[in-house]
Amino acid sequence: MDYSDAWQQEEHSKQFGKAIRKKTLLLFLGKFQRYLPARCLNYLIHRSADERISILDVGCAGGDFYAYLSCVAPAYKWDYEGIDISEPAIKIARRHYGKERFNLISKDDDLGEREAEIILSVDVLIHQIDPFLHLERILKCARKYLLISLRTRENGDTVLDPNLSCQRNYGQWVPFIIFNSNQLYKKILKFTDQPLKITCFKEYKILAGEGRRYLPKELYTEEPRTAITTLMIEKSENETESEIKEYEYMSMRKFKKGHGFYLLSSVLRDTWLDRIVARTFSEKIRSIDEVLKYTNIVSVKNINISKIYK
Repeated sequence: MDYSDAWQQEEHSKQFGKAIRKKTLLLFLGKFQRYLPARCLNYLIHRSADERISILDVGCAGGDFYAYLSCVAPAYKWDYEGIDISEPAIKIARRHYGKERFNLISKDDDLGEREAEIILSVDVLIHQIDPFLHLERILKCARKYLLISLRTRENGDTVLDPNLSCQRNYGQWVPFIIFNSNQLYKKILKFTDQPLKITCFKEYKILAGEGRRYLPKELYTEEPRTAITTLMIEKSENETESEIKEYEYMSMRKFKKGHGFYLLSSVLRDTWLDRIVARTFSEKIRSIDEVLKYTNIVSVKNINISKIYK
């Protein structure tokens, strides 16, 4: 069954174009820079020193990550291409950020020979009919890093049947896949002979019961240990063996910004000063500790790779 029609609704582009809806980069940055996948991307760019780095944003929607990059890193440090199957989303991104940066695709095969130092894929894998095939393809596209956001479970198998694990989006049911962590790691390691350094960030929470989701019954309990998960996968050139490190964290409570911040955002709205001031407020992230700045770290552990095959 083809679920792509769900992403052709105008509502899709309206929901995900956060930077466009905010009308000011300063206000957008104030919220988006706490988002863990954004902080990981910031880290990968700034750990690359002065080298120019290419980014392919798979499932770019309304271009929020492009807006974020324009605040946190000077243009000479990165090249960006955003691709998506949603025509309304690509149209709105092109209208605001330029036609040359965003391209419409219809399926994974359209990835073609695309590659980049960083492949970015945020909440895309969870909606795939064949998620492991999609994962293999985007890992192949990554020359250096694959950064993905998804949902995981510690206990119980991955349920791949979209009739049993799905979400109601824009009037249609689409897959919503929650991956068993060990099964996910095994697939990733199988997809390449190159040693990988996998850094995993997990925030545990019950994922069922919100977001118009229809999920297996056990996911309404704590027993499966489901989590919002971000993976940074690095193709290593120096290591001889793969390694996996997991960080469990809890997000800190967000503090409301003062009236002065919102007044400044309003004054800067739709002016050329907006980006300059936003850059002043932006962070340049150069360590894992800085990635996790807005969290409380619960635990850090190295995963014994031999045990995930048992």
